[in-house]
Amino acid sequence: MNLDPKVKLIIKSSNLLGEGPLWHQNHQALYWVDIVACQLHRLKDGDHQLWQFDKKISAVVETVSGGLVIALADGVANYDLETEQVSYICKLDEDLENNRTNDAKVAPNGDF
Repeated sequence: MNLDPKVKLIIKSSNLLGEGPLWHQNHQALYWVDIVACQLHRLKDGDHQLWQFDKKISAVVETVSGGLVIALADGVANYDLETEQVSYICKLDEDLENNRTNDAKVAPNGDF
């Protein structure tokens, strides 16, 4: 048994509140969010990319078709990386001023 595991830093992203790592099988990429900085990050083949949002983003999940669904402060949306188009699936609690989504994953039955 190896009691001295080796840890290697693969990227210094300096997130304020990095959460929700997702290995996207179709994209062969690691995604995560920085809630406070309102950013979606991707690491693929050593290349780090990020997408900036105007509101907090708290989760990213892979869809059955290989796309992305994101949880934003005010709702859940499909997100197209190429066009940067946000298409809301649903808005959440618009009457609650300081309410927002938090970290999320997909359950074994497919529920988000």
